[in-house]
Amino acid sequence: MYLLPPSHRTLNRMPLWWPLLFLGLLLFARPKTIVVSATGLVSYGGYGLRRRFILWPEVLAVTSDWEEQRLTLNLTALLWVFTGFNLEVTGSDRTRIVHTILLRNQPRFLEDLRQHVPANAFAPGLYEWQPSR
Repeated sequence: MYLLPPSHRTLNRMPLWWPLLFLGLLLFARPKTIVVSATGLVSYGGYGLRRRFILWPEVLAVTSDWEEQRLTLNLTALLWVFTGFNLEVTGSDRTRIVHTILLRNQPRFLEDLRQHVPANAFAPGLYEWQPSR
């Protein structure tokens, strides 16, 4: 079934390249770090090697695919509230910083954006929307 000789397998018959693939995914598929400061928004990706910065006055648009979905147990007990997948901030030089579902506390990030970005930069309905915490 495998094209590799039997010497490329561990004792329990699992190929040796599987743990290497898993380790590679852990190293390269790490979510970016987003920092909100008084001057702007910074995104650090690739373990700090790739940096994107958008000053607050240069924010052109804040868009999202926000959608609130509730996960319940037996239709009574609320287990979790999913608040969307992406919240994207676009700068005047077309720099994009995306806050994904892999990062923590999307409602707080949205509140920080409301404090620093004018309401006309937000997609329709996004500025007024209050997600569940």
